[in-house]
Amino acid sequence: MLHVLFQVFFTFVPYYLIAYPSYCSVWKAAGIIALGIGATILEYEVDRQKELFRTTGGNCKIWGKPAKFLVLYIVFYICIFATLNNVGSNP
Repeated sequence: MLHVLFQVFFTFVPYYLIAYPSYCSVWKAAGIIALGIGATILEYEVDRQKELFRTTGGNCKIWGKPAKFLVLYIVFYICIFATLNNVGSNP
């Protein structure tokens, strides 16, 4: 059910932008495109480093330093919170 709602709400942004267009200069548009391309390149580089870490079992260097495994506890807490509060469950 949640994935259906995401797809529905995801389409609201284009509808809003069509109804209320905002105009920006060519330089601002170029800056937005450059930031988007930079973010995409950064995401691909992070994915490449994660794959390198996984395939070598952590025995590799990233940016000239030995790779370290970082544990993100926030994801764990969100999953526990969602489970305890029955988020997304049907009545």
